[in-house]
Amino acid sequence: MSPEASLPEPAPELVKSLKSRDVVGIVGSGLSCAAGLPGWIELIRAICDEAWDTHPNERKDIAWAWQICEGQPLQAANLLKQDVLAGDFAGAVARQLFQRRRFEVLPELLAQAVEERTAARPWRVTEGPRAVEPWPTASHRMFMQLGLRAVVTTNYDNLLEAAAGDVKVYSWSSSDVADLLAARKPLVLKIHGDLDHPNDIIAARADYVGEFRQSATRRAVASLLQSNRLLWIGYGHNDPDLDLVLDDMRELGIRGGHAIVAELTPPLRRRLKDVAVSVAELPRHADAPRFLQRLALAAERPVAFTVQYASPANERTAKRRSVELDDLLDSYGVKVNVWGARVHSRELQLEAPAPDFRGLRSLLQAGDRGLFGKLAALGVEACDAVPIVAPPPPVMSIPPAAPPIPMSPEVSAGAVATAPNLTAPTPIYVPSGSPAVALAGMLARLFTRDELAVWLRGFASQYHHDEDFFGEFSLVCSRVAERLARHDLVTPQLLESLRDARPDRGHELDALARHILAAPAAPQGAESYSLFCRLLDRDGAWNSLTRACDGKDGPLLFLLHGTPSQHIALFMDRAHRFLDDEASDGVRREHQVCEVMFERDHVRLQTAEEWEETFRRAMGFAKGKPLAEYLQRALAQHAVMFLVRGKNTAPLVGLTPDERDALVEFLRERLTAVLATLRSPHRAVRVLLAVEHPQLDTGADELFNAVDEGLRAVTGAERKVLELHFPTASEVRESLEKFLSDRGQALTPALRARCDVVYARHQALGDAKNYRDLADDLYRELSLSLA
Repeated sequence: MSPEASLPEPAPELVKSLKSRDVVGIVGSGLSCAAGLPGWIELIRAICDEAWDTHPNERKDIAWAWQICEGQPLQAANLLKQDVLAGDFAGAVARQLFQRRRFEVLPELLAQAVEERTAARPWRVTEGPRAVEPWPTASHRMFMQLGLRAVVTTNYDNLLEAAAGDVKVYSWSSSDVADLLAARKPLVLKIHGDLDHPNDIIAARADYVGEFRQSATRRAVASLLQSNRLLWIGYGHNDPDLDLVLDDMRELGIRGGHAIVAELTPPLRRRLKDVAVSVAELPRHADAPRFLQRLALAAERPVAFTVQYASPANERTAKRRSVELDDLLDSYGVKVNVWGARVHSRELQLEAPAPDFRGLRSLLQAGDRGLFGKLAALGVEACDAVPIVAPPPPVMSIPPAAPPIPMSPEVSAGAVATAPNLTAPTPIYVPSGSPAVALAGMLARLFTRDELAVWLRGFASQYHHDEDFFGEFSLVCSRVAERLARHDLVTPQLLESLRDARPDRGHELDALARHILAAPAAPQGAESYSLFCRLLDRDGAWNSLTRACDGKDGPLLFLLHGTPSQHIALFMDRAHRFLDDEASDGVRREHQVCEVMFERDHVRLQTAEEWEETFRRAMGFAKGKPLAEYLQRALAQHAVMFLVRGKNTAPLVGLTPDERDALVEFLRERLTAVLATLRSPHRAVRVLLAVEHPQLDTGADELFNAVDEGLRAVTGAERKVLELHFPTASEVRESLEKFLSDRGQALTPALRARCDVVYARHQALGDAKNYRDLADDLYRELSLSLA
């Protein structure tokens, strides 16, 4: 399981409150520690180390504070502030907050120091001190960009306001806080003071009894926390600030909220449960930025990420890197804001709107060759933690060209003498390829990226997906054209819409119309389809399906998903032909395959009852007994496979929220009830649902996530998620050898070289590459040999 998959989903009620700006953030020292500042225990020990020299008469109390600080940090801080340092405690905090050092305790000397039997320092410094120049992390930036009503923090540093850039900051003693909160003015409130207000610093339980307890700020904060949803971050199991705040909340009667906690311990879980705080538990502290990215995406807020270079920036290159990266990502349709560029750092901090970040993530996860090559050329080593490696150039093993046919001297001289001296004519636009390919080329000629988006929204808004518009523009046009072709929208009406948008390009659109409208449908031929099957035989998704169907007796649920370019319908067709015991491939298999259509003759399923009836009809029973009874009868003879499709043979796509809910209700309740009635040993039910989504990344696809959630809720069945993957070069060669061997042929070196060229061309297509087009093009190369 990937680290990303182990993260919890943001609570829906928290996301809803973020969108309405009714959330107050409460930030602890964990975020500051991630930026390089010391934690509470390390800070107290550093203050003890300084005080050992400056206050030699108090060494017994200093040693005692050191000894108890790990288990009782509040008492240790109180001892140092009240009995050792008095008025200089705030100054000691300021001096040690931006220093890091490591200590090794000397237990025997510490025990003696507590009893005043030695003046020797009972610890030694093993590392440091070294100065720390903290810089806001991506977590600081994303948290401050969530659209929070206000941020309350117990930290003394200025990292939150530095990350926000334009937010007002107040300490608890300010007389303006109550009025600003009442006026809903965004602000950062330092309820434990900060280095700019050393007299306000709260570090011990006794500090809550004094002026702070009676302040107008405390009353205003209580009202704020009672009337908004709370979001906690940066507090751990040994955080004394958390104890102070929770105790104050109990006294004020404040309950509820959400906490983002890494490495949750039972004591901390109990403390949060006591005040009804629900927890998003992260496996590691390092997972906080990823979870905040997920939360920002769900709330449609800007998403921060980091780009890491191979070498640190200097004063000259820091600004240049920002401009270069901004321009590069903009060319891929990703708008970014560079918010953190530092000299002498290898990192560049950026953020992008949620839709743009989804597009960038899909390009990174797909390993887009063009983007990776350009990032590597700029010296980028990692983008959003994805390693950037320049892709190798495709291997183009091209056979030697045939030698030219020699011409006699007389013929050659005559040809030269009679050749007319003509200038090259102006190129004429001649569309070529399939309707989708020709349309993609035309879209690239007619529009810019933004113009294409505007036209598509006007012509077929239901098929406009933001994710389609990221990446190189040629691939954007290919995705749009493929989607329109898949939904039978390459029509005269589409051409008229293009003429309305570009009336000055009529001659080119006339040529496109002649090519598209005259082009007959070109179904995949039997031999080309056979080659497609040989390629598919080596795919992990196909093998997972066939092995499970052959080896499992219980119910199986398969969720097949992919982009429009992956031609999922062909996978479904192959599954039908391969598994059906009445198929015409000459092999009898023990499955009855039933086609379940979501949409037929423009009628779409709207309720869970209609889904159940359609499943029964797919088995050949229009009415009568319940589905479970017919199913039990069929299972006595053979396994039953339900192939769930969208319109006709296409996968599920474009369902409305109500239609989506109806499908999920059928899966969670009715299908679960049906499976529960089946009696052993005949329970070999298989359901294969095909879902199409715009990009490889499924995180933002509501239909995929809803169906996946519905399948997870089906009890008594095993669930598998299937995704097609493009074959490797070696898998292609093995498939070609098998295909040709079945026909008494061999893969010669020359034929293999030509097929390598075809494979390299498809491999370079990025997201647009797919099995079907590869099989068609490879078969064209093989057809001459087969003939």
